[in-house]
Amino acid sequence: MIYERTVTIRNQEGLHERSAKSFALKANQFSGSVWIKTNQRRVNAKSFLGILCLNITGGTEITIMSENKTAVDALAEFAESGLQE
Repeated sequence: MIYERTVTIRNQEGLHERSAKSFALKANQFSGSVWIKTNQRRVNAKSFLGILCLNITGGTEITIMSENKTAVDALAEFAESGLQE
């Protein structure tokens, strides 16, 4: 089963280099595959470069997907918190 959660990026700068790195590092703490989807493009959430390629700006809605519900919930909370920057 794939769990999904859609959240809005609260960080004004979006997922720029520092926040994309933080997101990828957080995603790597969980077992299994984790993806981010936006505008019909999906990338590996554990890949810093993949996240940067999405060019996610502040206010963008992203969908976090994984077979690991704990990962989805934790990453969604991380994104909604402003990526703790």
